[in-house]
Amino acid sequence: MGRRLRGVRAGFRAGGRAELAELNLVPQQEAAVSDGHGDPRLQRGDPVGNGNADYNEAIRLNSRSPIAFNNRCDEQLLVGQVQAALADCNEALRQRPNLASTLMHRGNAHLAAGEFDLAIADYNAALKLNTKDAWSLYRRGYAKSKRGDVVGGTADMETAKSIRPDIASGFASRGIK
Repeated sequence: MGRRLRGVRAGFRAGGRAELAELNLVPQQEAAVSDGHGDPRLQRGDPVGNGNADYNEAIRLNSRSPIAFNNRCDEQLLVGQVQAALADCNEALRQRPNLASTLMHRGNAHLAAGEFDLAIADYNAALKLNTKDAWSLYRRGYAKSKRGDVVGGTADMETAKSIRPDIASGFASRGIK
């Protein structure tokens, strides 16, 4: 327990779930999943949001971990807790302003809330940090389409598919076609 506690207090590296798995806060088979894309729990049809308890504990032990707030944000989105997700994303970005995955997750929260312009702004910021981020590009395209820019949205989604051909199937499990 001492090693685990020291690791949590020391903070999380960019691995997210891999770090939590190392600390035995999530199952080892989920270690490769950093943000829910292709999450084995979703693929198995398991209930989602069960990771919240793990992230709550990680944050209780180290409230200065933007990665833990980022990952809990994603978990909150999986169970439809949009305002809680936004709060977690905002805290992660307060701690580390240029965290691309958090910008994407906050964009997802804005998208879920129907705030398409805010979602697009967050996806744009994430894409400035990582121009090959197919996830942010695809979601930006979806947000553009929902806002009425079908041509621009389709272009973004097609570009995302050229980067990651299986991307559409990852979104189908989250209700995005």
